[in-house]
Amino acid sequence: MLYVLGMSHAISVLRAMDAQTTASHSNYGPATRENTTWQDRPIPLILGDAVQGGMKVFLLSSWNAHIKDGVLAATTGYWELLDTIPRDGEPRRLLSFVGGNEHSVLSIVEHAQPYDFYTTEYSERPMIAGRQPIALATIEKQLLTRMNNTVALLTALRLKHPDLRVLHVMPPPPISSEAQIRSQPEIFRELFDVHGITPISVRVKIYRVYCRILAQELAKLGIQCLAHPAASTDGSGGLRDEFALGCTHGNEAYGQLVAQQLALALKD
Repeated sequence: MLYVLGMSHAISVLRAMDAQTTASHSNYGPATRENTTWQDRPIPLILGDAVQGGMKVFLLSSWNAHIKDGVLAATTGYWELLDTIPRDGEPRRLLSFVGGNEHSVLSIVEHAQPYDFYTTEYSERPMIAGRQPIALATIEKQLLTRMNNTVALLTALRLKHPDLRVLHVMPPPPISSEAQIRSQPEIFRELFDVHGITPISVRVKIYRVYCRILAQELAKLGIQCLAHPAASTDGSGGLRDEFALGCTHGNEAYGQLVAQQLALALKD
């Protein structure tokens, strides 16, 4: 049995694997109960022989967790959900799509004082002239704070299931096209109108730093990470239009690329 624990970035991958799924970006969220009914429904798995026994999905919306001063706290319902995952039986694996928008919330809207920074993760792209240079450590600190919920949720998972193999799927890179972003601005419309969109080179830098820090934090929990599909990005390192959905997500074509990666990863 394969388990999936995810948020909004799981949806396009699930829809790519199961055309009958009722989950979508339009019905996902705390305003609906779709996640409550759907989480208990085994769905077909289109990953070839990589997985036997089907798949069980848990979509989270409003459940939170936090780590402060070494103390872990989480929503009661989340602990109860983790207790429904068996602790024995067949080899158990879980795909995590928890979080994923931390880098976007930090970077997608242009800052009042436009900034840039240097990182070896994107050394081929120099800083943009005229922007305020800031230290990489400042970006790292901001990202660590924002990913606290993600790390806490997965820490709780590991505490409940110390032997479970967990593979965390990184979110898609930031979308390259500002036209695509503005066409479906979601909650950012008014902010874009006032402040504009951060240049893609800065957004890609922040995304890459985010992936590096998150992978380091999850490695402490014995959790592996799956990087985004290389074929989904353009020369800037951003997500191509044909794989974009809204202003921060990948579409079902992107989901197909991720599913192909998973088919290989799960054979190991």
